[in-house]
Amino acid sequence: MKERIIPSAIVSAAILLAALCLCLFAGNAPAAGDGAPIPAPQSDAYKIAKIEELMDRVMNREVVEDALLFCLGDDETLRSQVAKHNELTAQYTQFFAPRAANTLIGVLQWEDFDSAEMVAAAYYANLPENIRAMAQRITHCSLSRNCTQLLLADPVLAPIIAVEGGGSAGMWPYWWHTTYLDNLEDAEKAKQDLAAYFDFEDELIAQLDEYRLSLLPSA
Repeated sequence: MKERIIPSAIVSAAILLAALCLCLFAGNAPAAGDGAPIPAPQSDAYKIAKIEELMDRVMNREVVEDALLFCLGDDETLRSQVAKHNELTAQYTQFFAPRAANTLIGVLQWEDFDSAEMVAAAYYANLPENIRAMAQRITHCSLSRNCTQLLLADPVLAPIIAVEGGGSAGMWPYWWHTTYLDNLEDAEKAKQDLAAYFDFEDELIAQLDEYRLSLLPSA
């Protein structure tokens, strides 16, 4: 009987295919010595961790990326509430940022800038880096109900406020959510809307926490 000679090209292809299968298997196999399996991306434990991350974003008044919304499952109410949080947070960031810059320019008597033009101008491009950084800190504090306490306790802003404490310039942290809004066209509505934003944020955090608890395993 004659032996069949398998072409070398077929042999090479078979060896390559076998090697590829081994690589794929090794890549999917658990790591040696790793006792704890990696949780599946869509497991409740993974979702809970991501919900807690989302809650941190809301509490820190940060915009939440759409990529993080998967942890809310099909809850369209929560998804829409997070979208509203993003919209309002961006709106109030834009509202307070130029006012923060104006206040710093006035308090620090920065004569190189006309603060009257800062609200309408692209002021961030022209502000010195240190003033821009402090304005960002004030803006971030502005997005919380206890803004005054946050400003007074800020390690960068507190020394400036303390130096100005003897005059009216040192009063701006106390007036930030009140007197400084009085020059708006509808000051009372502006104050009510701001209070409603703070209430909304508190309610959203409570709703997210309730959803998080619903995913925890029963005792």
